[in-house]
Order: sequence, then C-alpha cells, then structure tokens
Amino acid sequence: MMTNIQSLADGKFAITAPAPAHGAELLRVFMRRKYIILAVMAVVTLAATGFVAYWPPTYKATSSLIIATSDSDPRLGSDPRLGSGPLASLDDRLIASQVELLGDRPLARKVAADLGLAADPEFAPASAKPAKPLAPGDAAFESVVNALVSRVSIRRSDRSAVITITASSGSPETAARIANKFAAEHIAVQRRERLKSNRNTIAALAADVTVLRGEAIAADQAVASYRRQHGLLGTVDTTDLAQVGQLSGSLAAARSNRSEAAARADGGAAAMDAMGIGASTSPLLGDLRRQAAETGKRIADLSTTYGRGYPDLVSAEAQLADIDRRIGEETLRVGQQLQGEVRINQAREGQISSDLGRLRAQSFEQRAASVRLMDLERSADAVRAQYIAMLTQLKQFDGKAGIAAVPAKLLARAVPPAQASFPRRQEIIGIALLGSFLLGLLIAFA
Repeated sequence: MMTNIQSLADGKFAITAPAPAHGAELLRVFMRRKYIILAVMAVVTLAATGFVAYWPPTYKATSSLIIATSDSDPRLGSDPRLGSGPLASLDDRLIASQVELLGDRPLARKVAADLGLAADPEFAPASAKPAKPLAPGDAAFESVVNALVSRVSIRRSDRSAVITITASSGSPETAARIANKFAAEHIAVQRRERLKSNRNTIAALAADVTVLRGEAIAADQAVASYRRQHGLLGTVDTTDLAQVGQLSGSLAAARSNRSEAAARADGGAAAMDAMGIGASTSPLLGDLRRQAAETGKRIADLSTTYGRGYPDLVSAEAQLADIDRRIGEETLRVGQQLQGEVRINQAREGQISSDLGRLRAQSFEQRAASVRLMDLERSADAVRAQYIAMLTQLKQFDGKAGIAAVPAKLLARAVPPAQASFPRRQEIIGIALLGSFLLGLLIAFA
C-alpha cells in the first residue's frame, strides 16, 4: 500500500489516508519483497535445522504389565476398573506394592548388569575407562545405576491394574531393551520367589508326612500289641460297643462340622466366595452380587460411550457403591450367622463327647478291653487317614512345584520407537517454516 502525500499552498505537506490496496497491488508488493521473506525463512529454518541436528535425540519405549486383582484375570488381557470397598483397597495396595518392587534399586542393578550398561557411554561414568569391569557395589557402577534409574519411569495407568514402564535413551533399541528387561526381570524375580516358597512348602509337608508316618506305624503297633495282651483275635460286636462306635462317629462328624464352620467364619468374604456358600447361605447376597456385576457392566458400557461425568454414569457408580455397601453388610450378617453355627456345633460336640464318656464309663468294667481296642483302631485309622491325605497333598504339590503363578503378567512388550520423543524434527522444522514465513511477511510489509 502506498501513502499519499499532498503539497499545500504554504509549502507544507499533508499525509492523507492510504488508498485501499487491491489483490494485484498486494501481489506486486509481495513479488518485490519476496527475497526479504525468503531470507527470513532461510535464516529461521537453518537455525531450527541446526538446533535439531545439534540436539541429541531422545527415544522413549514403553512396556506394560497387568496385575491380577480380585476383579480381573490377567490372562484375558483386560483393563479392569477398580471399584470401592475392601477388595478394591487390597487391590490398590497390591498394585502399589508392585510399582514399588519395580522401582527397587536391586532390580535396577540387575537390569544394568544384564544389559551391560556399564560399557555404554550413555550410562557409564564420564571418567576414563576402568581397568577392570564394573560390578554391582562399585561406586562407578552405582553411578550407572543412578543414570539408569533417572531414565526409567514406572507408573500405574490411571486407576486400572496396568503398570507402564517407560525407558528413555539416545538409542531406540536401548530404550526398548531397558523397558522389556525391567518387565521380564520383575516377573522372573517374582517367579523365583514363588518357586522358593513352593519348595519351602514342600519341605514342610514332607516333614509333616514323616511325622505322621511314624505316628501311623506306632498306632498300628499299639493295636497289634493290645490284641496280643488281651487275647482279642477278632472284632467285638455288642450293643454297647455299637453305641460307642455310633457316638464316636457322631463326635467326629460334629468336630468336622465345627471345624468347617469355624473355617468358613474365620475366612471372611474371600472364603465364602471360594467355598460357594454366599448364595446358598444368603439368597440376598447372591442377588446383590448379580446386581453388582450387572451394574459394573453398565458402568463399563457408559464409560466407553460417554466418558466420565455423564449423569447416568455417575448414578450407576453411586448405585454400585451402595450395592457394595449392602454386600459388605450382608457378608457381615452371614459371618455372624456362621459364628452362631460354630457355637452350636461346639455345644453339640461337647454334648456328644459327654455322652460318649458316660457310655464308656458304664461299660468299662465289662468291655474295657474291647472298647480300648476299638479306640486304638479308630485312632490308628484316623492317623492313617491323615497320613494318606497329607501324602496325597504332598504328591500333588510336588507335581506343581515347578509352576509359579505370579500376579504380574506381561501385557505389551516395548518396541523400538521409529521417531524420537524429543526433538521432533518434522514438527520443529514445519513450525519453523510456517513461523518464518509469517515473520517474513511481517517484516516485508512493516
């Protein structure tokens, strides 16, 4: 645009408003000053290119683990949302502990040693190369571990059961190797600990089996010795002894019922679920669990369709929280009911034991030897049954000794990124071109 200058009569000049510029005139001005625009673009673009070329690229690779919680099966590869209540609190603590274990320094030392990062200039100390290879515990190696820890980020993904491990490095392959190694080594450590626990359990069971075997042999020897001493070559079939046997069976059943009721009462909600007694003991509890499952499915559908904050979703979450509260109350009531069953079974056990003692006292003079023999035989049978059951359990456990189920499962491996996370060359150069063009226009038409 051109400014009009008019000469007045007294020799002075006046500046009038510029005339509106047309497209053809703007184009002519642009063509006359295009070299200014191009020069500005060249300078800015070269500066941006120099920055991108000078600044070392940083690549990020992410692997992810999924943690088995009370509401999820990691084999399904799901991304469960944890609700509220006691189980959710336990799940939160479990996932938090997994994050802490992943951030443990011993794990970082193992990763650094296995990947040979002490020989990588990116992680190795800036001092001269040591005379001998670095080893865990050396001050120089600890600086390598510090560099590794500073380049690894371990986070829980929102409120899900997924943990992400993000590694940064100047090499995309190194970043992927570090992220995958942290995940694999964490799973391996947990598997080794679980196998160690399995071995300890097998050793304890083997010791119990040895003790029970000795007790079973001693019980059989006691029966044989008693028969020899009292001349009892066969079994005795009398009314008193039949009643004693009947009461003994009732006593054993009462003890079994009392033990089962005590185990159910002491186990809480988790034991009820495992034994399948929740719905049979309380139909309301089964109905509440069905409502919780349906409401959870509805929340998942609403979350996928509308996202957080949607009124129906908020209402469904409140409904689920109320259902969880009612489940907790009903579970407490069922637990109190089971405690009542324990007391009843204890009373019945005491009554049966008292009746059995009275009957034995009444027939002791006439049939003491026979009753004692049957008692020894029952004791021998009980010890033998315990021995067989424990031996069977040991064999089953020994067959699964090499199977170690761990809570953490690999959800996704890290792959070498194709593009650096910083600096992003294409974006920076593109922004530099656009910005320099606008700056050139501003300078040219100023």
